Amino acid sequence: GWFIPGFDLKLDSGKVARDIKADWNGNGAVKHGDTFETNDFEVQQAYLQWAMPDDGPSFLKGLSVKGGKFVTLLGAEVIEPWSNYNYSRSFLFSFAIPFTHTGGLVSYPLTDKISVTGSAIEGWDKVQSNNQGWSGIGNVTYAVNDMLALSGSGIWGPEQTNKTGNKRSILDFVATIKPTPPLTLLLNYDWGHEDAAAAGNEAALWQGFAAVANYAFTDRVSAAVRGEWFEDHGGTRTGTVGSFYEGTLTGKYLITQHLYGQIEYRHDESAKGDAFPKDSPGRVNGSTGPIPITKFTDGQDILGFNVTYVFN
Repeated sequence: GWFIPGFDLKLDSGKVARDIKADWNGNGAVKHGDTFETNDFEVQQAYLQWAMPDDGPSFLKGLSVKGGKFVTLLGAEVIEPWSNYNYSRSFLFSFAIPFTHTGGLVSYPLTDKISVTGSAIEGWDKVQSNNQGWSGIGNVTYAVNDMLALSGSGIWGPEQTNKTGNKRSILDFVATIKPTPPLTLLLNYDWGHEDAAAAGNEAALWQGFAAVANYAFTDRVSAAVRGEWFEDHGGTRTGTVGSFYEGTLTGKYLITQHLYGQIEYRHDESAKGDAFPKDSPGRVNGSTGPIPITKFTDGQDILGFNVTYVFN
């Protein structure tokens, strides 16, 4: 029918919920001052969506409107690990871009190859505004052919608590390339800037580039490699000024249609000294507080293994 919308509700718990937490009370901080923000649960998406019916005006075919809380338009990786080629996330996903937004989105296909999306949102990872200001978000996607798709996205608006004059902006570009059926390449570049956010009231600047190659050897066996560089000029995104590099190799085996296993090796490197924890945080006997991390190193190696069951 003309006025019957669809809806989407997606819930997270555990570490994923902690990592993508939004500011629900508008105090400008996440995981602080609110019971819902400090637990291991998060509403990743909760929105209503309406699409132009097939019997609507032909020039509005493909138009859709969404309102609520939804994942960002930016980035080459997504929150769900089974939808990424590597198990661990890139620096760009973790530090360069937001995870979710609250507001509205309007999407419209200009042609059968080009579509645009945009509207007003509360900002980065917010349900309630911390400054009574709104941000603008937009995306243009161009499906060049079966082997190449290009996407450009951006956000601009105030993000600092009780301040609307200082603006944060981010530009995100993604290229998806399939030169042969078994091979998929992802190229992602991000550039971000925020007024008066770094030390000394200086502007913050961050940027980075990631490249991923995934090859399916058979219907069950695949491997993905990722290389990445990320620069945090003001130290506002990572807490450390400087450049970071990482290389990741992931092997995947599809055991059944819904069950798969992955093994992954990752190396991280900091160009300007110690940035990664050298001693793992634990808990003091008889205490609920974590042991403070006191030793750091300029590089780290991580070996991981996981088994995932997907119910859909």
